[in-house]
Amino acid sequence: MKTGKFHRFTNNLFSVFLVCLAILIIVTPVFANSSTWSFLAFYDGRYLSGKANGVFHTLTAGSLTNSGSIWVTMIMGGSPNGLQPWYFEVWKKNTIFDQKICTSNPVYPNVMVGRQYATTFSKNCGNIPDGKYYLVIWRSESDNREVQGSGTLTTR
Repeated sequence: MKTGKFHRFTNNLFSVFLVCLAILIIVTPVFANSSTWSFLAFYDGRYLSGKANGVFHTLTAGSLTNSGSIWVTMIMGGSPNGLQPWYFEVWKKNTIFDQKICTSNPVYPNVMVGRQYATTFSKNCGNIPDGKYYLVIWRSESDNREVQGSGTLTTR
């Protein structure tokens, strides 16, 4: 009689283990499908590189979307160049030559200071293989505005 209870217990334990393993296998790719990013560019800053700063995003294969928002945190006097647009490039890190995947359309931050005035953007970058990626965020000229931003790289 005791062996019957023992076998039932081990069978139930094994079933629970298999269900937990199946859930883990199903849920893990969901978490791997997105990676968040953020930046702060001082008023005279024009170029930020994830590669130079060691900030990489490990993404799974699929259709990549880079979405985010930027906002002005401070204005240092007048702007000799007018309000400058920002560009968000996604690069794939390769062993020999890195590959540019896509570049956002020009993103103009709102002229008002504060996160509540954030400008949002979204760029579909097409299908990508799994691997390490990084962002290059830049503007062509300084405009005496300190800009901050955050977003997400997502594959589906």
